[in-house]
Amino acid sequence: MTSAPDEFDVGDLVRRRNDIYREGIVLAVCEEPGKRHFYHVVFFVGTQYLCQPSVEIFHKEELILLKKQIHKELEPTKFKKIKKRYY
Repeated sequence: MTSAPDEFDVGDLVRRRNDIYREGIVLAVCEEPGKRHFYHVVFFVGTQYLCQPSVEIFHKEELILLKKQIHKELEPTKFKKIKKRYY
């Protein structure tokens, strides 16, 4: 878990520092004048069945990075999976 990167990228999985139960995905960089290092983050509010998206603006100091760009596929491992044979 990385604590404070210089910049977040679109698609990063983040968590709020003061609320450990709210995880969201960085949607875009805020381009309003005077809001430097602010990001639009999508959170899902509610139960898994009835959740609603909520877009909020946060400063980079309020967020913790969990995973970088979760929408990209992971690189395949260099080890082969061994099939077990039962005789």
